[in-house]
This record gives sequence, structure tokens and C-alpha cells, in this order.
Amino acid sequence: MGEDPFRQIVDHLTEVVWMLDADLSDIVYVNPAYESVVGVSPDCDPATVVHPDNQAAAREWLAEIGQDIAAGETEREYVLQVQVGSGDDERWLETIGVPVREDGEVVGLAGLSSDVTEYVEREQQLEAQVERLDQFASMVSHDLRNPLSVAMSHLELLQANDDSGSVETALESLERIEAITDDLLTVVRGGDDVDEIRTVDLAAISRNAWAEIDTREASLHETDAGRFQADPGKLQTLLENLFTNAIGHGGADVTVMVGSLPDGFYVADDGSGIEPADRESVFEHGYTSGYGGTGVGLTIVDRIATAHGWDISVTDSEDGGARFEFRTGAE
Repeated sequence: MGEDPFRQIVDHLTEVVWMLDADLSDIVYVNPAYESVVGVSPDCDPATVVHPDNQAAAREWLAEIGQDIAAGETEREYVLQVQVGSGDDERWLETIGVPVREDGEVVGLAGLSSDVTEYVEREQQLEAQVERLDQFASMVSHDLRNPLSVAMSHLELLQANDDSGSVETALESLERIEAITDDLLTVVRGGDDVDEIRTVDLAAISRNAWAEIDTREASLHETDAGRFQADPGKLQTLLENLFTNAIGHGGADVTVMVGSLPDGFYVADDGSGIEPADRESVFEHGYTSGYGGTGVGLTIVDRIATAHGWDISVTDSEDGGARFEFRTGAE
């Protein structure tokens, strides 16, 4: 008699077909797809295959199934989504398990596991886009309303009295709207995504960034700024936001310093600094200390750094101002 046709079908599926014993502790069968989908040999301990962040969920999943079996409830499917593997080989699996009965007794748990990594990654991208749009809607609703109202009221006053002071106030409000709009577009259009990585000259990009903003009477000093790998356009955006923040907080005549670290670079100023209690929250959306900033600039800085894989820390500069340190990993 030839090989079981059902076994032939199962052996050629791209999804993992598996079965656990009645105690839900040992694997009694997996089809050949297991190693290519899960990324490890079937001989490996199943508990070590699941990513540490998901092991508790996997244990709870099995515990729930065990409790239902003990209670005689064996007519449902059990669904679990977990991450497996590590490093560049991480992937997401969705598993559907059903109790297997023989002569009325549960003899094991059989299931089907599918690689849903692409689906999960698309879902995460959509969630990030939704977050950006939520921030956009929040700022349009709240941050733009006040300067627009001020602009409109002063322009109406100008129309009635030809008051030049009102014109200046209106223009300042409109300029703030323009700044908010620029930051909103950066957030909504994914301006913190990294497109092109190459060797950059921090001093040159710092000068370019400085030329793009209103520096008032502030000055820029570069001290051995160095070279490293980065997206030049996004690095310039990061620096523009840091420089604008330094001038906004430190005053029109603040001095901004840019220099290299053994494993990165820093941007510092001689302004008023950032209170230690606020250093964890300065990168949060909407954070502002009241100088008239949009509350988005440092969020953009954080996102650009994260997209590069850099770590950021905030401390005091030698002159008592703020110092942002970026660990790029480049020695």
C-alpha cells in the first residue's frame, strides 16, 4: 500500500502543521515546514523558540487550553500570535490550535502556524501613520486656533484704526502658523524616515542647517565635528530643530556648539538649560516650555535619531545650557 495521501499533502504545506501530547508539553509531530518557517530545528525546546517578550503570552495560551480541556470544553479554536527568532531573523507567527480527541478522550493539541510577518509589519506601519495623523489633527485643532484668532482680531483692528502695531502682531502670529505648518508636514509626511545613508561632514551640515533658520544674533561654533554615517537631509533637519530650540530657549544671542564624541556627536548651548525633571519628556509630542515653539521640533529630533538607531541623552553643557548627545555607534 502506498504512502498516506493526507501525509503527502501535509508534508508539502508551507505552513507548519504540528501536534503536542495530551499534557501539552512535548511535540509529537511537526511537518517539514517547521524549520523554514520557525527558523530552528524541531529538536529545539519550544519554550526557547518564542521571543522573550511573548513567552508569558504563550504560557498563558497553553494554560487556558489546559484548563478548558480539564473542564471538558474542547469544541473551540485557540489563536495565538507571537514573535519567534532573534536579530535579523525575527518573524511573527499566527497559530491556531484545536484539541484532538480519540474515543472521547483528548489525546493532544494539533495546530497550524503561519508566517504573518509581512502582515504585522504593515499593521505597525499603519499604526505609525495613524499616530502621525492623530498628532496632525490635534495640532490643527488646538495649536493653530490661538494664533489664527490673534491674527484675525488684529487684522480686523487694523481695518478699523490703521494701527501698525496690530499689523506687526498679526504678522508674528502668522509666522508662528507657518512654523507649525512646516513641523506638521514633517511629521505627517514621514519626514523622520531615513532614505539615504552615507558618510557626512557634521560641520558642513551644521553650517547648512544654521543658514536655513532665523539665527537672530546667535552664533554657531563647531569643534572637531567629525564624520560618520547618516542620512544627510534628515541630519540637517535634526540640527535645524535643535538650533531653533536653542535660540528659542536661550535667547537671541545664544551660542550653539557642535562637536564630536568618541561614539557620536553633541549639540550644546549656553542658554538656560533643561531641568533634570523635564529631560525625559522634552521629546514628547506637544512639549514646550512656553517660548512659542511648536512642541514638535524635539519630537522630530527623537524620531530622526531613532530611525538611524542612535541613542539620545540630555544633560548640562559646560556653560550651564542644554547639551544633547547622540550615540551613533561610530568609534
